[in-house]
This record gives sequence, C-alpha cells and structure tokens, in this order.
Amino acid sequence: MEASYIERLSKKEGQVKNKRVAEIRKSSTGAVVYLRVSTEDQATNISNLPNQERICRSAWNKGPIVQTFVDPGESARSADRPEFQRMLTYCKTNREVRYVIVENLSRFARNVADQAQTINMLLDCGVRVCSIAEPNVDETAAGRLAANTHGAFNQFYSDQLSEKMKIRSRAALEAGRWPWQAPAGYVNVNTAKDGGPNIVPDPNSEPLLQKAFEMMATGLYTQADVLKAVTEEGLRNRKGRAFIPQEFQRILRNPVYAVWNCVPSMPDVRARGLHRPYCFAGTLRPCAGSPRREKAGR
Repeated sequence: MEASYIERLSKKEGQVKNKRVAEIRKSSTGAVVYLRVSTEDQATNISNLPNQERICRSAWNKGPIVQTFVDPGESARSADRPEFQRMLTYCKTNREVRYVIVENLSRFARNVADQAQTINMLLDCGVRVCSIAEPNVDETAAGRLAANTHGAFNQFYSDQLSEKMKIRSRAALEAGRWPWQAPAGYVNVNTAKDGGPNIVPDPNSEPLLQKAFEMMATGLYTQADVLKAVTEEGLRNRKGRAFIPQEFQRILRNPVYAVWNCVPSMPDVRARGLHRPYCFAGTLRPCAGSPRREKAGR
C-alpha cells in the first residue's frame, strides 16, 4: 500500500532533521568506545575487555573519548544487547559524539544485516563507526564493500560455531550429560574423567524442590499453593530471588527433573540422563497437568 501524504511528510522531516544534526556534528570530535565479549567466562578474564579498551584508546587520535560502553557476556548475533542499545541512544542524543570506536567489527555485530542497518542509522545521525583492526572501513564504495565482507565473514564464523555447538550438544545429551548451565535445583560439576553425571542436585535447594515435586504428585495442591509453601520455607533461584510462577511452571514441566535429557530445540533426542532425578515420569506428568486443572477449577 502506498504511504500516505502524512507518512511521507513525516519521513522527509525526519531525514531533514538527521541531515541538520549530521551537519552540526561535522565540527565535533567526540568518540565513544564499545567493548564486548560473548560469555561471562570471557568477561572475567582480565586480558579480554581491558585489552580491547587499551587497543581502542591507544590507537585513537582524532579527539576525546567521552564515554565507554561494555557488554560483558552478550552475543553479537543480535543487536538486542543492553549496553549496545544504550550506546546507540547516547550517540543519537549527544551531538558531541562523532565516532563509535571498536577493536574490530566482530565486537560490533556478527549479523551482517544488523551491522549494515546500524552503521547506516549512525551515519544518518552524523556518527561514523571506526574499527581499529579494519581501518579500510569507511563511507567510500570500497569501504562499504570491506565492511560487508568483514561482516559476512564474522557472521559465517558465528553460524559455523553455532552448528558445531549443536552437534556437540546433541552428542552430550545422547550420552546422558547436560551440555549447558545446570537447570534450577542442580549445579554443574566436572566429572568428565570418570564418566559420571555433570550435574548434581544443589544442596541449597534440593530439599525444598524435592518437597515441591512430592506435593504436586499428590494431586492435592495447586501450583500456586506449592510455590507459596516452598517460597516461604526459603526456596530461591540462583540469583537469590523467589521463583515467579512462570519459572516454577517450567521446572514442573521439564523432563530433565525426571531423568530425561530432551529439549525443544532437538525434538528427536530423548536420552536417559546420568544425573539423579527429582521425580519420575509418572509424577512429572501430573505436575505438567496441574496448571490446567487449577485453571479449570476457577
């Protein structure tokens, strides 16, 4: 459908405003630094984020750095990163900012579409993305080609790594091991050498979570009743907060608590886990059905 006159006018006014802002920024030299690593383990390594910042600051000589934004443990496959979005908002609203500095474009994005869209959006506001490792990226035809080429390779690396991780995760599940962070009520342990389970019940939450499954299995209590009872006795998630109903429902419906390793992303995998269960399949099914019975009784 053709855009209405009002929509076209609004879009044109927005373009004119961006051009005015871009003109004002031409006299600005301020820059912001964006730093990112993909995992929490990488974030705790003292040679990662500090090294990125050192490289950016030591190589930059076009003006003052007015702000630094850090995403510790955020994937660049998506632009939905807290500090990345805060950085974009800061660039749009602060006219002294002319540049965004990154160590390399893989820190900025690992999705070529997100990269191109975000770079163009910043350029519309008069802000240029500068990669220390890729100085050939600029607004020229060759510079845009270089950016797209780097972006395509960065996405390829990410996509290929994701495929490898899926293969490894599938193999681990089929071998009875849990390849990710332990579910609530369990903790990860390193037992690769002896072939034992790599998740074990968390001693801090095991008694109350076990009680929750036993109460649900009787059929005498609603999910809300059970959650209230174990919360009052001190059941908390790994962040130290009380479980919200949606979290608690996911626990009650998760087959891993009945010793079965299966996840929605791999529907064809169903393997018996090496870990100790909180309940068995016969008691898990009533748990999964309890929310429906509770709703029907209202």
